[in-house]
Amino acid sequence: MGYMDKDIAPQNDGALIDAYSQSIAAAIDIVGPAVSRIERVGGRQGHGSGFAVSPDGLIITNSHVVDDAKVVRITTPDGFVTEGRVLGRDVDTDIALIRANTSTGAWAKLGDSQRLRRGH
Repeated sequence: MGYMDKDIAPQNDGALIDAYSQSIAAAIDIVGPAVSRIERVGGRQGHGSGFAVSPDGLIITNSHVVDDAKVVRITTPDGFVTEGRVLGRDVDTDIALIRANTSTGAWAKLGDSQRLRRGH
């Protein structure tokens, strides 16, 4: 017997998809205000997104978003614009850390990885 056998397969895929969609929508409602547009200043132009993880303006983004820039422009969802400096980047994991010159307002609190179970 495999997963696709009728007696094992979910009977109501629509309900599962709806529950998944509701979970994603709830996460976006919570974290969305902490997400900002990140643009490189000077040099090669480029942009992407990042999310604030502290009230004093620490922002996590992808390394490829900041590339070799030292300064970035940050635009919050409500239109507030500030600049920030790239504190560090790790090309191998594609993660970079930015410090905004001022608070970006909303921030996403990181969870406790000790509370996760396999599959989360």
